[in-house]
Amino acid sequence: MTSKHVFLSRLREDAPHVDELQKVLEAAEFTVWRDTANLWPGDNLKRKIREAIQGIAGCSTSTPGGEPR
Repeated sequence: MTSKHVFLSRLREDAPHVDELQKVLEAAEFTVWRDTANLWPGDNLKRKIREAIQGIAGCSTSTPGGEPR
């Protein structure tokens, strides 16, 4: 079975929508990486994000209402 990993990044004001998306993904047995849970003061931001996205097959972005940001 292939591991299912998802990297979620969002604007602060989109957090409630991304929180809901995370719940759906975790219910479908995806492992979710979020900056709010996986980054800490003093962490090397670039290295931690690079490690988190390594091996992810695709990426999608979206905003509520489909408004570009």
